[in-house]
Amino acid sequence: MIRKGDVNIWSAGEKVYTAGDIAKEAFLVMEGSVEIFSADDLFLNRLGTEEIFGETSLMLDECRSVTAVAGAGGLTARVIPKNYINNMMKTDPVISAFLRKIQHRLIDSNAQSNELAAELDKVVGQLEKHFEAVNSNSSDKDDILARMLEVKRKVDRFKNSNNQSRSKLDELSDG
Repeated sequence: MIRKGDVNIWSAGEKVYTAGDIAKEAFLVMEGSVEIFSADDLFLNRLGTEEIFGETSLMLDECRSVTAVAGAGGLTARVIPKNYINNMMKTDPVISAFLRKIQHRLIDSNAQSNELAAELDKVVGQLEKHFEAVNSNSSDKDDILARMLEVKRKVDRFKNSNNQSRSKLDELSDG
């Protein structure tokens, strides 16, 4: 990472922070992208220009709950100090309560996404073992796999819905 005043620059694939780290700042993406992963390494989101990340830990005064990694084209981001977030939260207690509530919902949604993905992986693994064991070419196999793909699409839609909610929250935070 290269620091130039209040701007940090990361190379592609470089970790910005890791789940469990103490939060000292948030970041506003200026160029490139950042990929967000759960503590269990499930991909949660990709954020780009003019999007904020790392704010949840600051608002809730908690350690990082996710890992942030610079995207394929690298990442340039403005540092948002913890005191800036704290001052913003103190200015309007209603907005502060609203943002904290949304941040908790985001954390819950991320946890649910992680749980669903883990469960889906287990089920798919079991199905693959079953189909190998019975060497099945039946229409049941195709039907079951089609249903599993539908469940996966629903999980993906759920994750995308969470990502859109986060973008709307970021817009509110900027305003």
